[in-house]
Amino acid sequence: TANGVVLRRCPHHQTVTAPEKGDALRACIASLFNTPDVRDVPNFIDDPRGYLPALQEWLQQSKHAFLKVPLHEGKLHFPLQLAEAGGVTYCILAGPSPRGSHKHCVVGKIKG
Repeated sequence: TANGVVLRRCPHHQTVTAPEKGDALRACIASLFNTPDVRDVPNFIDDPRGYLPALQEWLQQSKHAFLKVPLHEGKLHFPLQLAEAGGVTYCILAGPSPRGSHKHCVVGKIKG
């Protein structure tokens, strides 16, 4: 746990697939926070300020933050080992959507 929040994977799936309105990010966050109902997490994409300010504000309530790390040619610019040997760190991976020119995201696992 981290500040009383269980960070593990409780799988949720995207329920809104409309271009630029989809809720894949919401499903990822709900999965990572083990939220019983995906609707208990806002669809950050709908926020007029943009998804990132809305997501940071929501995460701040539980003393968490979202760190966006860009890749260069599909790789990190630096070595990364978050999980201890045999451990797992979950993350959100974003890339091209299979449904258009916008992005899609999924929960990923970094194994130690």
